[in-house]
Amino acid sequence: MKKWLLALACVMVLALAACSNKEEETPKDDGVGFQLSGDNIEEATNVPADTKKEIIAGFEEYINSFNDKDLTRYLATLSKHTNSFDYAEQEQSVEQEFAQFDTTRTVDKVTIVKYKEGKEAQVFANIGIARTEQASGQSAEVQGRQVTVLVPEDNKWKVSSIYFIADTPSHEQ
Repeated sequence: MKKWLLALACVMVLALAACSNKEEETPKDDGVGFQLSGDNIEEATNVPADTKKEIIAGFEEYINSFNDKDLTRYLATLSKHTNSFDYAEQEQSVEQEFAQFDTTRTVDKVTIVKYKEGKEAQVFANIGIARTEQASGQSAEVQGRQVTVLVPEDNKWKVSSIYFIADTPSHEQ
């Protein structure tokens, strides 16, 4: 049972995340972070409107392609030029995930919290993950907050890394 929950936690971030138990992350000039004060998330004010649409579209495709179990589309949302994960290992991991589990991610409060012109965007979202093992029917859910770092690559915004903070303990059903 504990191994199954541990697997859920690992797959939630699919080898992309660096986890933290902190309630508040303080942004640094070259770092990833956001300040959370209650439910208020501050949106970056320096993002051009057309770029904002492109960044949010890249984030939404990352979520939707995973939910649709479309490996080709999902992999197309990932940067091939990151030190945060190995692309080939990610492909194998996600392929196994799709074969063994029904996993759905839900998001709300999607907000660009940091933007470096032409280099990087950090997208905050509340994330819900519901996962059911196909063979046993055993399921678990987790809620949390995530910052997804996207970078421009091949004329699209692609996921370079993610940082996830769980809000609540997993619930088994």
